[in-house]
Amino acid sequence: GFSGAHSLEDHTPLLEEACRHFEAEDANLVYVLGHWNAPDLGCEPGMDVPSLVDHLRKGPCHAVASRMYYMMGHAHCNEAMPDGRGFLLGAGGAAHGSCGDWGIAYLDSRPQASPTRTSASGGFMQSHAAAQHVLAKVTLASETEDHFPPLMSCISAKRSLRSCLDGHAADIWVNSTATHG
Repeated sequence: GFSGAHSLEDHTPLLEEACRHFEAEDANLVYVLGHWNAPDLGCEPGMDVPSLVDHLRKGPCHAVASRMYYMMGHAHCNEAMPDGRGFLLGAGGAAHGSCGDWGIAYLDSRPQASPTRTSASGGFMQSHAAAQHVLAKVTLASETEDHFPPLMSCISAKRSLRSCLDGHAADIWVNSTATHG
C-alpha cells in the first residue's frame, strides 16, 4: 500500500525498493493497494492507483509488470476494471451510491502443491510453486436482497468461503494459476 496524499517524488525511493524486492523474490503475483481510484478529494496528481500502477509497470517495476494487479477504493462500488487487472473495492462499508450493492472481495493466492519427481540420478526435483489465483466479488446485500443468510449457511455447511463462491451472489473476477519463468 501507499498514500495517495503524498507526491510521487516522496514515494519514489520506497517504490523503487519495493520493485527490486518483488523482482528478487520472483513473486508470482504483485498487488498494489491504495485508496483513490481517481485524482480527486486529496489525492496528489499521479497518485491515484491506476496512474501509479501504470507508472510502476512502465518504470521501476517493469520486470514484474505482467504479474501486477491493483485494488483501490474511494468510490462506493465493487467492480472489475476494463483492463482485467484492477479492481474497485469501495462498497464494503457503504451500501449507497450508484452501484447498489454492498460486499467484500475474496482473494486467495496460496501456493498449490508442487509436483515432486525423482530425477534420473535419483535426486528430487521440485518445480516452482504456482499459486492458484482467485479473486471474487462477494455481494452481501443489494438494494433489494440480503445475500448474507444463505452465504453464512453455505459457509457453515462447507466450512469455507471459497467453497461457496459458485453462487451466493459471488462474481469470480480472476481464476487462474499464477506462475512465470
